[in-house]
Amino acid sequence: MSTKLRLIPLMLLLLASSAHAVPVLDGDLDGTPDNIDNCAGVANADQRDTDGDGSGNMCDPDLNNDGFVNFIDLGQLKSVFFTDNANADLNGDGFVNFVDLGIMKSMFFGAPGGPSTGQSVVASVPEPRTLALAGLGLIMMSVLRRRKGALPQRQ
Repeated sequence: MSTKLRLIPLMLLLLASSAHAVPVLDGDLDGTPDNIDNCAGVANADQRDTDGDGSGNMCDPDLNNDGFVNFIDLGQLKSVFFTDNANADLNGDGFVNFVDLGIMKSMFFGAPGGPSTGQSVVASVPEPRTLALAGLGLIMMSVLRRRKGALPQRQ
């Protein structure tokens, strides 16, 4: 009996398990649950929020806190470029540099992220039944392909 055929009972066991999706509470996989993450759409394990506005620095290039990332913020970033200004150091590497400018650019003319804007990334794990059926289908296709002539030939 091939190894793949031995996996069928395991797949059937998975198929019989719970049929409900399990919500993932940490969509950005930074170790902080989304309901308390200050930057739920971007991984920021340290949760740095140096200006205390509720949005983590990785999601908050709005340096004047007016609710929009625009040329005023760009001017403020420019004025502290190549310094250690904590509010403008968006990625937390200790320096305001081109990485921080890139973060600002990616959010330009938009609102900063974080819980205050309601921006969040929520993912879910597929149902075990769905995973089992997909795996079983792949195994059966592989078995059929190995048998000569088991699949109809394309014209």
